[in-house]
Amino acid sequence: MLALLTKRLRRAWPDVPIIFRGDAGFCRHRMLSWCERHDVKSIVGIARNKRLEKVIEPAMPLVEQLVELSGEKQRP
Repeated sequence: MLALLTKRLRRAWPDVPIIFRGDAGFCRHRMLSWCERHDVKSIVGIARNKRLEKVIEPAMPLVEQLVELSGEKQRP
């Protein structure tokens, strides 16, 4: 499906960057490799977990300040 969409988008807009956004269930080596080979950027959403929370812990005070200043939720 991704190959078909990419082909059609590039036919209509050859210079537009394509970014695929998928949940962690789409995060497979085959899909990510295909994206790299075909110049398609990818963003994969990963559910929060203890290991991820430890990685983002240093950024959390800044994120909390941004929430206070902007009044909007922030994603680290």
